[in-house]
Amino acid sequence: MYLKRELEGSKYSNASLIESNANLQVEIDSMNNHIRVVSHQNDQLTREIDTFVTANEKIREKLDRKGRVHVLRTKNENQIRESANFMSRGQERSRSPMGQYGSQRQY
Repeated sequence: MYLKRELEGSKYSNASLIESNANLQVEIDSMNNHIRVVSHQNDQLTREIDTFVTANEKIREKLDRKGRVHVLRTKNENQIRESANFMSRGQERSRSPMGQYGSQRQY
């Protein structure tokens, strides 16, 4: 008789554990689905933030007056230097004996 009651108790306990296990499996599946949804949203937000960051950097670059002034100043200084070199070469040619006649073609 004792074993019979023990067996019945074990059956109820086993059934209860199986039901509990099934409920936990449903929760696990639900959590995994939620993880997939949140991961997808995270990926979308990451792409959107990357787009905003890129646009922000482009706008900041356009509005960076100090950088633009520096680029323009460097460009102008280089052009002035090239012009000065060109002019000094032209003056050297005109001072040399060949400079006066070298640039003229004789036909």
